[in-house]
Amino acid sequence: MGPNGAVARPKAGAVTGAMLVVALVLGLGVSVLAGRSDAAETTAYEVVAGQRTLQPVRDTFVRRSLPFRSFGAHRTLSLGAPRAGLGLLAFRPSVPVGATVTGGRLCVTPVRGAAARVAVLTASRRWSASTTWRSRPALFRYVGVSAARAVAGRRTCVRVPASTLTSGLTAGEVAFAARSSRRGVTVPVAASETRYAPTLTVAFKQRRPAPTPTPTPTPAPTTPAPSTAVAPVPNGPTGAWRLTFADEFDGTAVDWAKWSDRSSAEADGGHGNLTNQQLEWNQGKNCSVADGLLTITAKPDDIRSASGQHYDWSSCLLSSSPSYAFRYGYMETRAKFPSQRGFWPAFWTWQADGNNTWTETDAYEYYSDNPKRLYVTQHSGQGGGCSLSTLGFDPSQGFHTYGVDITPTGTAFYVDGRKVCSAAGTSTGMTNIIVDMFVYSQIPPAPGTVGRKQVDYVRAWQR
Repeated sequence: MGPNGAVARPKAGAVTGAMLVVALVLGLGVSVLAGRSDAAETTAYEVVAGQRTLQPVRDTFVRRSLPFRSFGAHRTLSLGAPRAGLGLLAFRPSVPVGATVTGGRLCVTPVRGAAARVAVLTASRRWSASTTWRSRPALFRYVGVSAARAVAGRRTCVRVPASTLTSGLTAGEVAFAARSSRRGVTVPVAASETRYAPTLTVAFKQRRPAPTPTPTPTPAPTTPAPSTAVAPVPNGPTGAWRLTFADEFDGTAVDWAKWSDRSSAEADGGHGNLTNQQLEWNQGKNCSVADGLLTITAKPDDIRSASGQHYDWSSCLLSSSPSYAFRYGYMETRAKFPSQRGFWPAFWTWQADGNNTWTETDAYEYYSDNPKRLYVTQHSGQGGGCSLSTLGFDPSQGFHTYGVDITPTGTAFYVDGRKVCSAAGTSTGMTNIIVDMFVYSQIPPAPGTVGRKQVDYVRAWQR
């Protein structure tokens, strides 16, 4: 997911919002053991996923209609139609010593909407900010195209293969040419001189010694205290935790003092995001509480928003904004997912009001057309995450717990109390909790299908 819900498969939210952020799972984080030949000592290692986000070392654009003019000083890059104009961007990719590149993404922010997507090619590095159309660099390989049309202020991204970035590491620089996907349509995007500068995110994995767990001391015997209610503890990470947010859904309706049915991760007033591979309008009445469970129902509908957008599906999103926000801590839910194809349930965090930096952690994303795979992703900081294909269970056939521990030094993901992934990235600011179930446009549900996600509880702790 991404700003304003930018998240594609895998999200969210929201680059994930006005931007298309195809919520990409970059890298692999699994634990391995490497034994030393010295029989007296065995060192544990883990493979940790991370990412680095870079800004251009130079950028400009060129126009065929003005073949001798340089545009290097402009704050906007004009991405012209094929054979009419190009945006040029150069980056110096880097990863930690010994790390392996696993992929990446090139992102730009349109400053005006356009009925076209952004296409990207690799280019020669032999150009400068004063390059013109007549001196433009050679173009090499087609990289890809963004998944959605340009929307003003919404970051849009194109996946970059690992081989391209690895070549850039070897050469010390990698260059791209970006253009509009449609003849006669120009896509203007923010240049590097602005706060919405283009970025290149390089994902990698690296092997490092696993942290040594600190033995838990055995407490001295004490006189039993009178029986009192015991606060729930995390199902996974140990330590001294303080419960700071909880909804057990024991009532008969959603507690709107804790939740809101809209989020800044979404567009269209916080309720929908058709540019993020979502089909649904999210509304509070699609969330119900009974028998100790929250049920989110996604169903066919006929809704026209105040902005004039039409939605053929409705569902529900719950955000803890503005009642609860946190930066570091552990959040957990126990949930059961729909079995029918076409649904996209998730449990994640999104930047709180006042935090202007994209801050998103996906405790899980699940696409119901593939019941054997779960995506967990840290989009913030160095990023990282895993695509889990060895769950050992079908999430639609029963309840399971899903949690994420966000610390100042990294992020750990848990399923049923077991750590399944580690990421080097961590939260870069205050975030809210989001519980939702989107309707996935790329593999939509069959006509007339109704999908339901059930949630036993949502809890959050801090140390």
